[in-house]
Amino acid sequence: MANNERNEQREPSSPLEWPSRDVRRQSQKTGTLNRIRVVLAEQEKTNRWLAEQLGKTEHTISRWCHNKSQPSVAQLNEIANVLNVDVRTLMNSNL
Repeated sequence: MANNERNEQREPSSPLEWPSRDVRRQSQKTGTLNRIRVVLAEQEKTNRWLAEQLGKTEHTISRWCHNKSQPSVAQLNEIANVLNVDVRTLMNSNL
């Protein structure tokens, strides 16, 4: 039984780590919330490159690309400008 407990995903240790209820519901429906990772791949750019352009850490960019956290609307606009795309390109069309 101890092995089963270890294989389960750990719960966030504080409420600050928990995604909002709406974010959890939406991600369950669509699987993704933003397309940053897709656009970076289409443009053959890396997380490191985007991090350097935005003055963010690679860890932050990675969390956005894997939809573990989401950039603010202002940050999403900045990402769109850096990638030279319309901000709507970065959003999941299924939302």
